[in-house]
Amino acid sequence: MLALALIALALFGYLLYALVRPEDF
Repeated sequence: MLALALIALALFGYLLYALVRPEDF
């Protein structure tokens, strides 16, 4: 369960970073 939470948090952070810094993608 903890692993799923960490994966979800990592994906959310990645998407948030992609929204903030779209020029890197």
